[in-house]
Amino acid sequence: MTKYRLILIKSRSQAVISALDRLGLAENTIVVLWGDHGFHLGDLGIWTKHTNYEQANRIPIMFSGPGVRVDSRTRQLAESVDIYPTLCALAGLPKPDVPQRLDGVSLATVLSDPDRRVREHAYHAYPKRKLGRAIRTDRYRLVEWAKHNGSGGGIDYELYDYQNDPLEKENLADKRPEVLKELKAILASYPSPVTRSKKK
Repeated sequence: MTKYRLILIKSRSQAVISALDRLGLAENTIVVLWGDHGFHLGDLGIWTKHTNYEQANRIPIMFSGPGVRVDSRTRQLAESVDIYPTLCALAGLPKPDVPQRLDGVSLATVLSDPDRRVREHAYHAYPKRKLGRAIRTDRYRLVEWAKHNGSGGGIDYELYDYQNDPLEKENLADKRPEVLKELKAILASYPSPVTRSKKK
């Protein structure tokens, strides 16, 4: 995101929060701002946002309201699915009881103390010819490319080290077997993908 977009977002969100203060609604209102993922504008030779790279998966998520520390930032990894349980926790509602697995975790403790951690990685997936399932930790991203409809075709891996390669230029999957093994174990803890039935 460009510096000017960030300035605009900050000024517009501050206007909303100031209006809530002025109307006496700030103590009973939670504001959440989050956005779509970013575009590759030629980065890595790509021109869209449909990838498993950092540029396409990093999104802004901002909270304001009771229980949220003012003017703080955190390096906590988060997923969009964390927003719902976080809102429930901030609003004092019970943990959601839903019929299917709830993937998100509440970020409420992180919003009151930015140094706290509630998850060690984020998960995401994007399909191309193969399904790309990925794990992002503070330092690494592992992407596993595999056919998910039982048709075989082998599995390919990409591994990136953001400490030494923030622009994702070198795939380290063959050079860091210990990291690859650790992240593959995390990825294996997620449910297998479900293939949709083809329309007749």
